[in-house]
Amino acid sequence: MSASAILAMLLGSLCFHPSMACAIGGDHTKQELAKHGANCVHGYFVNDTDVFFFAGEAAEFNQAAAALAKKKGVKLRIIVHAGAKKARSPWDKADRDIPVDWSVTTYGPITREVLKQEAETIKIDVWLGGKIKKDEVKYPPGTEVISGTEVEKIKS
Repeated sequence: MSASAILAMLLGSLCFHPSMACAIGGDHTKQELAKHGANCVHGYFVNDTDVFFFAGEAAEFNQAAAALAKKKGVKLRIIVHAGAKKARSPWDKADRDIPVDWSVTTYGPITREVLKQEAETIKIDVWLGGKIKKDEVKYPPGTEVISGTEVEKIKS
């Protein structure tokens, strides 16, 4: 039985009505955040997808992006946004009072299967408007860089 079939069976037993969307998730513990370095200020998981938020300068972002780009078998996608960002879990009713400069999202095998991803994809969202400025960011070679549509408005 595939991992997605097992998850569907488990989630199906938790759902009480066919139209209900079911997911397992929560905020990561302080111990889990600490494993991702001093810049990791918040994180959460939903099913087999993890999101970690980081606060730091451009040099720290550049170093983190370069390290992720060096992982074998990983496709790195960076989405660039204008403005500042605060951390938020999907179940939060409002942003937390935790400024962030970038986030890293990783997808487990079930999500990769659903999204039909051949390679492991790591998504980084970076916000240019807090501690990181547009002209300070260095994108690793071979990285897919996507504008969050509002980036064209940034002068530098």
